[in-house]
Amino acid sequence: MRKGMRYAVLAAVLISGLVALPASAKRYGSFSVPENCQVQGQNLPAGNYDLSWKHLGDDRVEVKFYRGSTLVATGHGTLVQNQPPVSQHALVLRGGRQGAMDVVELRFAGSTDRIQFSRS
Repeated sequence: MRKGMRYAVLAAVLISGLVALPASAKRYGSFSVPENCQVQGQNLPAGNYDLSWKHLGDDRVEVKFYRGSTLVATGHGTLVQNQPPVSQHALVLRGGRQGAMDVVELRFAGSTDRIQFSRS
């Protein structure tokens, strides 16, 4: 594993509703963030979140992180398909420039899809 990178495997995470939908449809899920981190420079405190994402065209997606009905952060990422499936949902975190961990990837159990975020 590269220095400054770690995987926060979310064993107790439930991401639901990620079924085959048209490419432009929103997708929803719920997950837990194990520690304070950032999504493209926006704070994402540890806790439980609802997630929605939609295709913006090509492989670009917009991901929104909600706590209850409050929008906490919005990130723009790349949908990467045809990757080896993972057995558990996971966030990939990497040490950020300001000392906070950055979310750089979302992985979904049993799926070949991943969402990668560029660092701010």
